[in-house]
Amino acid sequence: MGFDTSNQILVVDDYRQMRLTVVGILHDMGFPNVVQANSGGDAQRVMQGNHAIAAVVSDWNMPGMTGLKLLEWMRADPHYRNVPFMLVTAETNRENIRSALAAGASEYLCKPFTINTFSSKFWGMVNRRIPAPAPAAGETAAPARPQSPPPPAAPPLVAPPGSKQPLALTGNQVVGLDAPLDEDLRQSSVLIVDDSPNSIEVIAETLKHDYVIKVAIKGQKALDIAFATPPDIVLLDIMMPDMDGFEVCRQLKANPRTADVPVLFLSSRDQSDDVVRGMDFGAVDYVIKPAEPAILKARLRTHLRLARMMRGLRQQNELLSEAARLREDVERITRHDLKSPLGTILQASERMRTDPAQPDDQRELAQLVQGAVKEALGMVNLSMDLYRMEVGTYRPQLETVALDQLLMQVAREQMDRHAARRVTIGLPELALDARVERQLCHTLFSNLVANAVEASPTGGKVAISLRSAAQNCVVAIENRGVIPAAIRPRFLGKYVSHGKPDGSGLGAYSSKLMAEAMGGRIGFDCDDAADLTRLTVTLPAA
Repeated sequence: MGFDTSNQILVVDDYRQMRLTVVGILHDMGFPNVVQANSGGDAQRVMQGNHAIAAVVSDWNMPGMTGLKLLEWMRADPHYRNVPFMLVTAETNRENIRSALAAGASEYLCKPFTINTFSSKFWGMVNRRIPAPAPAAGETAAPARPQSPPPPAAPPLVAPPGSKQPLALTGNQVVGLDAPLDEDLRQSSVLIVDDSPNSIEVIAETLKHDYVIKVAIKGQKALDIAFATPPDIVLLDIMMPDMDGFEVCRQLKANPRTADVPVLFLSSRDQSDDVVRGMDFGAVDYVIKPAEPAILKARLRTHLRLARMMRGLRQQNELLSEAARLREDVERITRHDLKSPLGTILQASERMRTDPAQPDDQRELAQLVQGAVKEALGMVNLSMDLYRMEVGTYRPQLETVALDQLLMQVAREQMDRHAARRVTIGLPELALDARVERQLCHTLFSNLVANAVEASPTGGKVAISLRSAAQNCVVAIENRGVIPAAIRPRFLGKYVSHGKPDGSGLGAYSSKLMAEAMGGRIGFDCDDAADLTRLTVTLPAA
């Protein structure tokens, strides 16, 4: 028997709309008996009086008892040691995931998520054995839950006959995005620092229905509270004995734990020097006492919103940095793994090409294989280099290169490669040296000449010219045919392609990156009347 849909499921989340969404999903999956709790402590009380809870879906970040603490309590309780527990959270760093799994989480689901993802993970969780932690000393282990086979397929997301359906949901709908900001801000903590108890009482009475209030009547006590558990915002009086508000603000901004906490100064003094000095210490605003409640609330809400948005941006940057590091790791591993078999093919083809016992046609084939493998190795090496060029960390190995000789080599290679097109390539007559990275420059012109040949009509001609201009070498590549007008404004951009079903749209873009990495640039112009395209590459002269 699989997991019984008549079982009671407990949904725990301090954000009401998120609770209702998860309840709606479970109803659509065929679970009509869903119990709700708005905090870890509330969930604990529900379970202490109701041992029929068969599975728990809980948010991580909640005031008071977090979802992780609730999970730890359950795994220590004989009644709930083996109950499936899904932790739903926006926390995506590896340490949090490890902590959740170590505490005994059966599933870990990151917000935002699709309803199909939730359904799949939930069914997988409740239809497999939940490993029980080792019992404490002197404690008898609770009997393990029998393992149930998974259902043949997840049920469709439609409400069972007669069941309540709180929300209309679709399987691909994304849920778990951030709560509306105003509701989210109600969980914010405000530290009020003032040596006047009457002033604290008035401000606390104004804010207590919207925020979690902390108070301190001395500067040092305020610092102790803030450093132990940083508040979301500080309302700070300036004139206090022992340590004034300016010094408190300075120490808050000097501590990494509280440096980003916004500080609003409160003072009965409104001299401009005080305002300027407060801003110099890092305060975000200055409120004159006695503060009008509506104005104080509005300013507080504004700065909490700004702080929350800045935290969101920092988290996004951290995720982007982590993704970049992961991409670099994957590409490095891929490059390493590909080089070994390609190197073996290169060695074998070289032996065949130079073996006098091999027939001429076999040696020619070996030479073709060798050229293709070298090109593949170049692409493997270039893949990581292009990423570094994008982020500005690539450092080219510059040397003096005879540019005319390099262009002649590229032309021969491309004519051999595209022999069936019968396109001729006119070569430069001027000899010039450039200060470039040889292999990168070879790849750059191979891309551009290959594109010119492919764009030319069969039997056409590509002309390559070379000239000197203001301590630069200028290479022009001309071919018949013009770049489509629709893509000209973004021709050198990323993923721009036209008329090539299998084109990546990276050819011109990667060439632009390579030229710029060597201190050069690329330009182009089209002559519609003459049906001609000219690409111009400018590189530093030696």
